[in-house]
Amino acid sequence: MFLVIGAVLLVTTFLILVGLVSLFALARRPNASVSTPSVSDLPHELALCDNFKPGSIVLIDLGKGDKRYTVTGDCPVSALALRDAYDTRLQALGWVVHNDGNGNFAGYEYERRELLTASVNDSSSTANQSNLSVDMVTGQDPPPDFPRIRPSPSPSPSPRPSPSPSPSPSASPKRSPPPSPSA
Repeated sequence: MFLVIGAVLLVTTFLILVGLVSLFALARRPNASVSTPSVSDLPHELALCDNFKPGSIVLIDLGKGDKRYTVTGDCPVSALALRDAYDTRLQALGWVVHNDGNGNFAGYEYERRELLTASVNDSSSTANQSNLSVDMVTGQDPPPDFPRIRPSPSPSPSPRPSPSPSPSPSASPKRSPPPSPSA
């Protein structure tokens, strides 16, 4: 019973914080817009479970191509099974993942410059289901707990040895030593 109440409070707190952060983001970017896309319109890198049942989906267009996706809903698998598989699924999609072992994930994708946070909890409405909350923001620098790496440069062809230098026509000819006196 306490776990269910704790999970509900955790999800509610998460949603309130996401709402406050969203309002703050909107206040900082006056030309931002909010929409509610369908699950099929969401990017695949959110790594939602199969047969995801959305509770709420919010897309905030922050302008300049940056977006914030906030998605919550239920997955038809237990929280334990989803926690075990979610880390691997994120890594397969290119995320560098920090997993606290309690169902909270933080991920960063360096090439796309995307930041993701997710939490997996027991569903408060249905037994043997889990609640998945994902927040992804595009166009972000890595957070302090992720290393700031630079993409490795593309491999360049191996250097070829230069041919032996040939004398240039303008070079002065080498002088031979003077002949030795004969006796």
